Order: sequence, then C-alpha cells, then structure tokens
Amino acid sequence: MHVDITTAIGFLGGAFYLASHYQKDMVSLRILALASNVLSLIFGLLHSHFDMIKMVELPENILNAILLPVNAKRLSEILRLTKQIEQATVESP
Repeated sequence: MHVDITTAIGFLGGAFYLASHYQKDMVSLRILALASNVLSLIFGLLHSHFDMIKMVELPENILNAILLPVNAKRLSEILRLTKQIEQATVESP
C-alpha cells in the first residue's frame, strides 16, 4: 500500500482528533485539538491542490479554520489560569 504525504497528514490529523476525545485534562485536549485543526487544514489544502472549485472538503476546512483560534484562545486561558493558581499558592501563607 502506497501512502503519500498528503494522506499521511490526513491520517495523522484524524488520529490527533480521535486522541483529543480521550484526554482527561484540558491542556492536552486543546494541544491535540490544535494539532488536529492544523493538520486537517493542511490536508484539505493539499488534497484539493489549492483549487477552490475542487475543494470538496470546504465545510471541514471552514470548521477547522473556526476551531483553530477557539482552541488556541482556550489553551491560552487555561495556561494563564494555571500560572495564576500556582503563583497564588506560592504566595499564600
């Protein structure tokens, strides 16, 4: 079975998406979701050869383009809150 780089990227994006659903902590969930969004967008662009007429993955690409900044923002919020909690714990008597 011959697997080209585009297919490998698509499978890896799908694997990260699936793995994100099995995470118990939010940081790893958001990291895997971000990786899945990026890889799925790359797959969609490579698979369509940047031809908008042939882009059958357009709904999926739109979804990933919307979810990418959402996941990035939520990860940033989680990391900032975690840092604030750690700092408050150190500073408390």
